[in-house]
Amino acid sequence: MKVVPMKLSLVLVLTSFLALAGCGTLQGLEASYSPRVRAEPLIPADPASRDYVKLKQEVGEALNVSEDDVKKAESIMGVIQKADDNLVKSNRDFVAGMLLSRSNATCNRYLSEITSSQRTWRTTFSVLGLAFGTAGGIATPESSSQLLSALAGGMSGMSSKLDEGLLSNQAGHLIRAANINMRRELERQIIKDISPGGELADAPLPLLLAVVEDYHSRCSIDDGLSYLNLEVAKTASDSPASIPATPVAPGAPSDPATPATPAAQTNPTASGTPTEPPAP
Repeated sequence: MKVVPMKLSLVLVLTSFLALAGCGTLQGLEASYSPRVRAEPLIPADPASRDYVKLKQEVGEALNVSEDDVKKAESIMGVIQKADDNLVKSNRDFVAGMLLSRSNATCNRYLSEITSSQRTWRTTFSVLGLAFGTAGGIATPESSSQLLSALAGGMSGMSSKLDEGLLSNQAGHLIRAANINMRRELERQIIKDISPGGELADAPLPLLLAVVEDYHSRCSIDDGLSYLNLEVAKTASDSPASIPATPVAPGAPSDPATPATPAAQTNPTASGTPTEPPAP
């Protein structure tokens, strides 16, 4: 008779621990992965940060700016201004490509965190639901059993609410794939525009930096969901069921490739000529 209370106490301790872990996970997800959150800025906002200083040095090396001038420059634009104009023009595409590569690496890391976070909260609340359901099956009295069973159902509902509130009921890997495909199209367009004959072929480097920063800002859950919805709508509009049938004139054959058969060939009386009576 003492075995059941011991089992119950162990299960309750386990579920309490998991519940605390689950609440902490939920708070962290709500704070870090709301739909308004985007990838880290391409160019850090704080000029004194390590990432900003490193990026400033990389731009200085690409434009052959001395290390002292790079340190004296207060910003990346200051480094560009200290570089030789001809060198800035000749290395313009190299700097733009370097920032595009940096954007892709940052975005891929951010999108991977979204998918891993969704797996985390789904697994967490699934385990919590299983633990509470198990505890409800062995708990006594009946009121405790009903409470634990209700908590088990609540864990499943919590996971669904996170999917709905943060990712609009979409799988994280689909949002990741949609965002990658969208940005791949934008990247191709940027490369085309800065190539000889393109719209940005003669654009100065500061303008290209603004274009790349705009490209980087498209790395977000919202942009991934928008592109995914557009692709779904496009697929639906291209499906055979959505294509209206071609109207057919009365008396015309249903298959345009099949020529119409004269009525006289199918019905001798339709031609107006009476048929001959059978020979006696």
